[in-house]
Parts: sequence; structure tokens; C-alpha cells
Amino acid sequence: METGSPRTFRQRTRRKVLEQIVGTLDGDYVAGVMYVSQLLVAHNKRGLGTGKKLMNEAEKVARKNKLHLMYLKTGLGWKSVKFYEALGFKPVATIKNFYAKKDFCFMTKYLMKYLP
Repeated sequence: METGSPRTFRQRTRRKVLEQIVGTLDGDYVAGVMYVSQLLVAHNKRGLGTGKKLMNEAEKVARKNKLHLMYLKTGLGWKSVKFYEALGFKPVATIKNFYAKKDFCFMTKYLMKYLP
């Protein structure tokens, strides 16, 4: 398993016609855990599968590197919570008055069974 310094990854989706970036995902991984720090999709491109495609690519990177867990944080009550739940993430913790004094939740997805 990876135990050294963090590795950064970035996935992007572009429209082929104009080579315009319509979505981006950033994060890093270390010691078997991937943190998805940011997923952004252009407002006019939401609901078309771009975010799902980017998250699936991040999961491929995680599985290729034999990582056992992915995690992220998002605003509590945001549409993104349902989006991530549909991808298999589960809320595990809530932080009150986090960024901009808004409530946020941490979500995780285990990629392999962890044996004690």
C-alpha cells in the first residue's frame, strides 16, 4: 500500500468542439486513502453525466493504486449529497459552522473490505 508522500491527481472533461473545460476534479491520495478536494462542473453542463464521469475516473485511479477508501466533504443539504450517495458514498460526520459558517458533512466510500 502507498505510505509515502501524498500524490495529487486531476481529472478534466472537455467538449471536443471547442476544447472547453466543462468539469474538473482535484484531489490527492496517501496511505491507501483518496481525498477528493474539489469537483466542479459548469452550471450549464450539470445533469449530463460529467460529474459522474469524473468521479468514476477518480475511482479508477484509486482502484489502480489499490486504495481502500475515498472521502470528501460537501455542504449539508446541498444537491451534491444525493449525487455522492448515488455513487456509493455515505455521510459519516457533520461539521457545524464550517466554511462560511455553513454546515458541512464528510462522506466516505470504501473500495474494498477492510479485514481486522
